[in-house]
Amino acid sequence: MGCNTLAYLILYSRYNSRTGYTTACASVCESPKALTNGSWLGVGCCQNAITDGLTRYDVYFKSVHKDSNSYQFNQCCYAALVATETFNFSSEFITTMRFNETYKGQQPLVLDWAIGNVTCNVAKNMPSYACRDRNSACVDSTNGPGYLCKCSDGYEGNPYLSDGCTDVDECKQNSSSCPRGTCIGSSVLVIIIFCTRTIFERQKLTNVKKQYFQQHGGFLLLEKTKSDQGLAFTS
Repeated sequence: MGCNTLAYLILYSRYNSRTGYTTACASVCESPKALTNGSWLGVGCCQNAITDGLTRYDVYFKSVHKDSNSYQFNQCCYAALVATETFNFSSEFITTMRFNETYKGQQPLVLDWAIGNVTCNVAKNMPSYACRDRNSACVDSTNGPGYLCKCSDGYEGNPYLSDGCTDVDECKQNSSSCPRGTCIGSSVLVIIIFCTRTIFERQKLTNVKKQYFQQHGGFLLLEKTKSDQGLAFTS
């Protein structure tokens, strides 16, 4: 950001950490009337995209059109790494110190990061393994060495803390429909399973007793007992 300024950025990545590569953009303006809020088209503000895997960058400024009167209303130039969706250029960033006073020369940005320089298979056997929660999973970095942690399916939270991943309440999610109902948690499910198993075991025991009764002459004994008592027995 600035008037009649050329900004050079030397970018270093893990793939080119020694020499880096250079990109640049120019910002020009002859009067405050030429500035447009929200515009990145090179009038007061310009932008350049950066590559993935960036590890370091250096910025250099060069003045152009030194005979211009832009210094009368613009005395400072700025360069910053920003997330484009969060930054909104204002003409006051050129004519005043508002940018530096409001944001302290800083803007939100997205960091692409990973833990260490080993894969998940190696990291899982190390004391420094960062996926602390038992309901977490390790994921290899897709942008160079290292790994990341995430909560397992059905859980949400912070996988880098013990007990950081908690069970997801599907009924509270917009994608799940639970009309006029309640969400069945794991504790209720355990009780249902226990009761079902108890009923099954009792039925199984009853069947075993009945089979044992038949195999050992239980019906003959019952018939004799009833005959002795003067009762008729029919089958």
